[in-house]
Amino acid sequence: MSVRSKLRKRFTLLTVFLVSINEGFVSRSVSDTVYFVVAEPPDKRVVNDSYVLPLTHQEDIAHARALIQQGISIGGALVGARIAAGADGINRDYLAVGAPQWSWHVVEFTGFADVFGEILDGAPSGVEWNVEGWIAARDGRIGFWNYTVVAELSPSSCVTVAAKVTPQGVEVAWTDMGIHYVYTVEVSDSATGNWQPASGGSWPVSATNWVDTTLSSSAHFYRVKAELKSP
Repeated sequence: MSVRSKLRKRFTLLTVFLVSINEGFVSRSVSDTVYFVVAEPPDKRVVNDSYVLPLTHQEDIAHARALIQQGISIGGALVGARIAAGADGINRDYLAVGAPQWSWHVVEFTGFADVFGEILDGAPSGVEWNVEGWIAARDGRIGFWNYTVVAELSPSSCVTVAAKVTPQGVEVAWTDMGIHYVYTVEVSDSATGNWQPASGGSWPVSATNWVDTTLSSSAHFYRVKAELKSP
């Protein structure tokens, strides 16, 4: 099974699971950014890790999708980027169990290429070993020789929502997407119903969890809307 197929299967199961236990799903207001998984091609897997690349320009998005469909033979397979320290809730190792976050993230895409200088070669896990040292030695740049775009993430794949019953009520928690986002929990009596901001909250909030203390006998579905902070 390809990396792309594995990712699609994982996220499809996640969505069904969340809805089936009334935990809802995530919607995002940012539609101009597309996220891709960068990893070693399946037939050249050595380190077996990955990171997430955000792209905003249509020509870059088109090339990334072409790499997924046609492979590295089309050229421009290597990914150049600039990174910064700190987890952003999006950059994760999707090839690892549980998709753990990296403690760094991409802040700028610098271009596709056929070759980069050797100093930029490495791996996501190598950066993680010494994030500050990597950034200082390379001005924050990465250009891993054996890594290319292998899969595209849907917006809902980048954020997860979980809910559990506690003595205080239903606790809803979600992925932290970074300091530029705020969140609104919405509630409905069905997955396709009329979504309304949850009562008892002052929305939007920057927190990444909330407890619904208005317990009732009827089923509740939850979703979290993420949006950029107002300037």
